Amino acid sequence: SRGDRVLVLDSRVGGYDGYMPDYLPRMLGLEVEFLPFDESEWTVEPRAASEAIAARKPRLVLVGSSFIVFPHNLRALRKACDEAGAVLAYDGSHVLGLVAGGQFQDPLREGADVLFGSTHKSFFGPQGGLLVTDREDLFARISEAFTWRVADNAHWNRIAATAQALLEMRAFGEDYAKQVVRNAQALGRELEKRDLPVKFAHRGYTKSHQVHLLEAGLIKRWNTNPNDWSVALERNDIIVDSVARIGTNEVTRMGAKEPHMERIADLLARGAKQDVRAEVAALRKELVLSYAFPP
Repeated sequence: SRGDRVLVLDSRVGGYDGYMPDYLPRMLGLEVEFLPFDESEWTVEPRAASEAIAARKPRLVLVGSSFIVFPHNLRALRKACDEAGAVLAYDGSHVLGLVAGGQFQDPLREGADVLFGSTHKSFFGPQGGLLVTDREDLFARISEAFTWRVADNAHWNRIAATAQALLEMRAFGEDYAKQVVRNAQALGRELEKRDLPVKFAHRGYTKSHQVHLLEAGLIKRWNTNPNDWSVALERNDIIVDSVARIGTNEVTRMGAKEPHMERIADLLARGAKQDVRAEVAALRKELVLSYAFPP
């Protein structure tokens, strides 16, 4: 309801920009406050967050981020949410494919009331999203608020494509998700060997598909910023974010494994200064679509 308080992650520490006060909350009339966050470990700080929930008594605690490399401690937040009467929601947009594959974390079994997310990031489906909950009362409330208020007509082409992705995820999801994480960790190691400023080496770089670079390190060591680095790589037919965030989900489904990460790291390092398009094309030809049904 308008005037309700919600606790989310600040975009400064990877929270989704759309949850910031000037965007969805303003449109919906919600009051936004931020969950305490441990930047060195890159996770919600469980004790301080539980205390904030108890003190501020939000209607909704929304855990999820666009820059997500480690699981959040949902079990630690569950008790505080129960005592405050808050719904605990998990935005798994970036890690939904890893969750479906049994990797990263299991939000509903760890205490979340609802899990939602994109079907087109680490989950390899079409543009769109899905929502799941094991609470009948919550599902009824969400359905009532959704139908003819947020959505009307079904897009059957997208639903069919999502169904295909779900079937492939059921058949190959565990192997896919494990390989995505192994590739991300290997890529982090190889990038660091090439003096790229990879974050969180003390935690093994990542437990998701994302590898994060330190922006200040790019500027100091490589005399470039994330956007210019991205533009230079795109000229070499290498697509990365312009925000110092690299993902291994797509290249994994293309067939890449840990040994390929050494070559990919080399191309990422040299591609900022040199023309490596021929090498990129040669590597692409070697890869074969994986974790998918035959055509």
